[in-house]
Amino acid sequence: MRCFLGLDLPDSVRAQTAALYAAWRGAGLKASWVRPENLHVTVRFLGDITPEQMEALDGAMARELEACGPLSLRLAGAGAFPNVRRPSVIWAGVRVEAGDLPAVFSGGEAGARALGLPPEGRDPHPHVTLARLRVPPPPGRVEALLETARAWESDAFAAAGVALWKSTLRPGGAVYDKLREYPFA
Repeated sequence: MRCFLGLDLPDSVRAQTAALYAAWRGAGLKASWVRPENLHVTVRFLGDITPEQMEALDGAMARELEACGPLSLRLAGAGAFPNVRRPSVIWAGVRVEAGDLPAVFSGGEAGARALGLPPEGRDPHPHVTLARLRVPPPPGRVEALLETARAWESDAFAAAGVALWKSTLRPGGAVYDKLREYPFA
């Protein structure tokens, strides 16, 4: 089953984030917009894993996250991957109010290594994906949209652990099911 590790968002933050990009949906971008119920912070994409690997992941995540305390986070601003001149993904940024988010990402990477997955090979960039662009937009269009989000931020929220999510790809978009939760100590 296709899985990833991620931080869940409270419904109120999902609603605030959906309101941010609701106005952008009419900007003429050919994009797949993430449904509000699917908004999350990906810690580590795992790909297809077996039930046996899930058991190994359980042990690894319990060990790796025992040193992590709760996090206080806030979504703030927006950007694009790989950059605003050639965007393929539009995202909201993650700002740490309190806690050690890099340790959480390191724990997710260690969990992936326990499954025999190769390292991601890039520094994590905590974000919430808002849209995937299907067609390159006209020059400057995404920059103008992102400028409107320069001062945007969500309410602060607590993250008490990492969840293991199953991702099922369907014609209408992905459906995520939470399989496990790995609480911070």
